[in-house]
Amino acid sequence: MDASQSLGLLEVNVKKIKADFIAFAGHKTLYGPLGAAGFIINSGVVLDEFIVGGTGSDSLNLNMPQSIPNKYEAASSNIVAIAGLNAALRWINTSDIYEHEKHLTDYLVDKLKGISNIKLYLPGCKHTHISIVSFNIDGYKADDLGLVLDQDFDIAVRTGYHCAPYIHKYLHDEYALGTVRVGIGFFNSEKDIDILINALLEL
Repeated sequence: MDASQSLGLLEVNVKKIKADFIAFAGHKTLYGPLGAAGFIINSGVVLDEFIVGGTGSDSLNLNMPQSIPNKYEAASSNIVAIAGLNAALRWINTSDIYEHEKHLTDYLVDKLKGISNIKLYLPGCKHTHISIVSFNIDGYKADDLGLVLDQDFDIAVRTGYHCAPYIHKYLHDEYALGTVRVGIGFFNSEKDIDILINALLEL
């Protein structure tokens, strides 16, 4: 199970989830720096190593150690990123983050719905929608709109196919080469969203 966008934001009970492995990225909803990630082994399944070498824990052994986690951790660890992730985990309060990001998500969607030339891509259930809002504007390719927001308004958004190329056939957004995606975080505010909305109204 890919929990990169949920671990740290939603309560995840590993013992109740029937996934053999739960993968996560440290730099997304766990609020750590880039360069640290991992997976939780939630079953008796043993994976073969994919990247090997550079283990100082058993240097005379030409094979990877068989103990876990050493078996899966080739080369030197990114100690700085791990320390940053550790600090983030000590700071995180899932319920506070969820409430704040949910409020801002609803606030942004309501504002975008008031702009006539915006095409929103929303899930069917508003109750479970949080943090990620995708849209397009008539007359713009997604990449072009992202460039305008960046260079003219100092607003950073993600554009394109978002590492999920097949979903875009379903969304029928290939004419725009994907979507513009706003990622809302704990450190965003209503003011940030108002700045984005005012920029979109100028286009």
